[in-house]
Amino acid sequence: MYRVRKKINFCIWNNYNPDQLYLYRPVVAEFTPPAESVEIILQVADFSYSRGGVWYPIFMGSSEAVSKYDKAIGYKDLRGKTMLDYFAALIFDFLIGDPYGFHHPVRLMGKLISCEEKIARKLSESEGFLKICGLIIVLTNITISFFIPFYILKIVKEYGIIYHIVNTYFLYTCIAAGCLQREAMKIYRALSEGLDEARYKLSFIVGRDTENLDEKEIIRATVETVAENTSDGVIAPMLYAMIGGAPLAFLYKMVNTMDSMLGYSNEKYRHLGFFPAKTDDVFNNLPSRITGVLMCISSVFRFNVSDGFRIMIRDRKNHSSPNSAYPEGAIAGLLGVQLGGDSIYHGLATRKPRIGDKAKCLERDDIKRAVEIMYRTEILALLVYFLVLGRLL
Repeated sequence: MYRVRKKINFCIWNNYNPDQLYLYRPVVAEFTPPAESVEIILQVADFSYSRGGVWYPIFMGSSEAVSKYDKAIGYKDLRGKTMLDYFAALIFDFLIGDPYGFHHPVRLMGKLISCEEKIARKLSESEGFLKICGLIIVLTNITISFFIPFYILKIVKEYGIIYHIVNTYFLYTCIAAGCLQREAMKIYRALSEGLDEARYKLSFIVGRDTENLDEKEIIRATVETVAENTSDGVIAPMLYAMIGGAPLAFLYKMVNTMDSMLGYSNEKYRHLGFFPAKTDDVFNNLPSRITGVLMCISSVFRFNVSDGFRIMIRDRKNHSSPNSAYPEGAIAGLLGVQLGGDSIYHGLATRKPRIGDKAKCLERDDIKRAVEIMYRTEILALLVYFLVLGRLL
């Protein structure tokens, strides 16, 4: 274990070997060199010197070793500061959500996908070629969505505070908890004003037809949306940001946006949306299951955790999506309500199996409870991230 700091105060070249240099570093932080660089890493000399009352160990090694050592220390330092960016992004999301008129990156993604769809339909001469166009759209968009933020961050990496502002902004735009909470609560309040207003508010966050829904159906649709988007809009982007930073989180948001725009099973999108839908299924496979588990664990002493796990496992296949039943099943069990059932999409009735047991009827406050579970899940995921990354650092 060395106690070092990334910044090199000054160095002295070894006159007998030009490829050797002595580096003077202040003793301010602990760092264990990565295993792969131990063999060529800097050798610690048997002496040190004092400057300004601070003792400095003297390191000696080849310029290649010095470069590798600096990169390793810089990576650790950067990851530590990224934790603060991550936390700041969640705070901004909670406080301001997505303000109206805000030029959100997801909107740009949507415009790109819409343009690509028009081009694909103009060029396609057969259903098979339309499916190939869907694959090309997926490959193009995941490449664009990853490398644009990747290279932007790479360019500003050397500028300290600018890097962290940009990184925080990117992470903030990937998390949708604040927006989801605001939209759900608009529906909750609109139920007191009348069903027409509640149906109108609901139409902004669901794909089903809302014109003829009664109060119970409005509540059910809202709770289902909060449950599903706790995975798609909160935990999944958080998870991918934890693994690959803002670029991977952006890639996930692009995958999710392609699915929401193209991934339908109706006649219009059955071919073009095939690969976008399958890609989204793959990317949400692990996050949806993690979300269900986190929902249950975070609800200890508050909701029915045993039923949350039981319904999530029992009804995990009661959905057309291979992933959505996990968070919906967890929240149905936690609240003791029944979700799922028939809905109407674009004027066509769609039969869906039920999720959960009807221990009690859905009520307005279940919307607030669903939002609470979402935030509990987000906080627990954040704590796990900090604990895991804290140990790595």
